Amino acid sequence: MRQITIIGIDPGTTVGWAALSKDGRILAVKSKKGIAPDELTRQLRETGKVIMIGTDKAKIPGLISKISARFKAKIVSPRVDLSKEEKRELTKDLHCSNDHERDALAAARFAQKKYCALFRKIRSYAEKNKLKDSEEKIIEAVLKTGNSIAKSAEAIKTRKENRKEQTGQEQKQIKTKNKEGETKRFAPETILQRENKALREILSKLRKTLKEQSTKLRRLKKKSSQAPRKKPKEQEIQQKEQIIRSLRDSLDKRETELKQAREELKSIEKELMSIEDKIIVKNMLNLGTRAFEKAKEIKKNDIIHVKDPNSFSEKTIKELKEKEIEVIINEKPVSRKTEQILPFIFIPRKEVNLAVYGNIGFLDKKSLEKHKKILVRKIIENYKAERRL
Repeated sequence: MRQITIIGIDPGTTVGWAALSKDGRILAVKSKKGIAPDELTRQLRETGKVIMIGTDKAKIPGLISKISARFKAKIVSPRVDLSKEEKRELTKDLHCSNDHERDALAAARFAQKKYCALFRKIRSYAEKNKLKDSEEKIIEAVLKTGNSIAKSAEAIKTRKENRKEQTGQEQKQIKTKNKEGETKRFAPETILQRENKALREILSKLRKTLKEQSTKLRRLKKKSSQAPRKKPKEQEIQQKEQIIRSLRDSLDKRETELKQAREELKSIEKELMSIEDKIIVKNMLNLGTRAFEKAKEIKKNDIIHVKDPNSFSEKTIKELKEKEIEVIINEKPVSRKTEQILPFIFIPRKEVNLAVYGNIGFLDKKSLEKHKKILVRKIIENYKAERRL
């Protein structure tokens, strides 16, 4: 596993950046004029696994938000902008080629010093519980989830055991013989393959529905065209006219449904074309008892969309917490009581770009980025609350 790193960035025409180990050891200090975000990302990735990005500004610059989103790293900023004296104190006795590098190094050291006590606690816990090889993973989990050290360590231990079990099963492999007696080997589906498979099934069902609606539409048109040709008695004519009106109403209804199905299919195909910029969201009506079975289908760390978050049950909440669900996009406003009781981060749907189709939705990643600061703050607050308990 690559070592975890703490980054400091000074944005501008000339961008400065610095990388530190969790113990504060300097790994790199550089600067470059007009460097592109992609090139900066590549340079930072070479220093190690980026878990934290520091800034000397109270208001987080756009470049830092963008780079943080790429690494899913925690942003550390001061309450007020660091003064020149504070930055000089943080970088004294250290060589920097220019002010950009000095500001970046000061931002990195500010972030490292702010969390060095937590790092020491995690190191002590890892040594005491013989988890030294998992120390950096525990740091990463605590920063990302806001859970306690013990809870994060237990989750890592469980995943490790599950991975060992899965690896053992993969080594055995599933073998089956074809008609010629040849042996085929099947590798387990990746998460992306399973998601694609689920989306293809939805498309297949929509196409089947379109085909059925088209067939019904043709039959209705045929009946509608044939019905007026007969010339029965006056009473029979009235009955036939009622039938024709009923058929035409049904025809109009089917045409509307067919049009809606075509538009929905076109929308889903459009979403699939830009799947790299989307997050697949699971939809639920509420968090009540009837939604419990639905919650079992949700995967670990999923984002879910709930129409009414104020209707909930202990069973459903427990199921979602076990799956480490953190973010819920709510349709109806969340009451103050609900927000105090439930351990989730709520984002109103009107504040993000979310397209809903039946049981799934497509969330635009960019629309979620502006909430990163709020999400990080709430995660830290949850972590502090748990520490107090």
